[in-house]
Amino acid sequence: HNLALAGIADDSVLTGTGVFDSFDTDFDDFGWTAGVNWQFADNAGVFARYTSTFRLPSVGDYITNATATPVIRTMDFSEAGSKYAYDRWSLYATAFQTNYDKFRFGDRRFNTVTGAYDDISVFTDTETLGVELEGSVNATEWLEVGYSATWQNAEFGDFVQTVLVSNGPPPVVQTFDFTGNQLLRVPEFSARVTPAIKINEAVRFEVDYQYFGDRYSDAANLLELPAYDVLSANLRWSPMEKLTLYVRGENLLNEVGLTEGNPRAGTFVSGEVGSPFFVGRPIYGRNFRFSALWDF
Repeated sequence: HNLALAGIADDSVLTGTGVFDSFDTDFDDFGWTAGVNWQFADNAGVFARYTSTFRLPSVGDYITNATATPVIRTMDFSEAGSKYAYDRWSLYATAFQTNYDKFRFGDRRFNTVTGAYDDISVFTDTETLGVELEGSVNATEWLEVGYSATWQNAEFGDFVQTVLVSNGPPPVVQTFDFTGNQLLRVPEFSARVTPAIKINEAVRFEVDYQYFGDRYSDAANLLELPAYDVLSANLRWSPMEKLTLYVRGENLLNEVGLTEGNPRAGTFVSGEVGSPFFVGRPIYGRNFRFSALWDF
């Protein structure tokens, strides 16, 4: 028996028209990079690099619109830092800046009036300033500690947008100024510490601890995704010359961490702000991996 139920699942279906729209166009740009390294001592040096690059339009920019006029997006990266290595420790310190021109930012909100999703795309610019530290400490012949930490201020440039915050009736629109707000899904601070114990030539055990700070799900910085940390461990064992066994346990404490929110609730201004429940993309829970390497 066939039973037809009323619903919106099949009310809006995308299909072709049977008519092919052809287009013929080309794009080009010029990218370049330059760097310098000064090793003023055997165990110390300084470096700097600048990169200017781009992202050209692709075929995807013409889907559903053969007469589209896509834009060329440009990016500038610069970094400078120092490196130092001593008998039992090393340190790399790097300051960096990233400028993204014409960053494509999209929003998708469910329209309760039409029963479909409204898609909006705008272009804005972003700027990121940050510092990164990385290195290792060989405390003893059997204990080594690796570490890294990144602080970055990733924010929107000029970004003012009128957003439909309620379909009504009547519809309610509001103008938001996102200028200077923190970019989506980018924490200001993250760090990693990895102590490793070399029991002998055949066995190595290490613990991996990672921390990720608060991040936001929307450009308005209203829906905050809380900070979280992850504890993992690795064991490497070589029982014979050509065989190596690996065991890795990830997220041993079964931490709940969200890397992003629900894009369908709005990435300009999230519709889930203030709600006791919301949708997010979590990290993997506790899991284990086993692998073997045979060298022949």
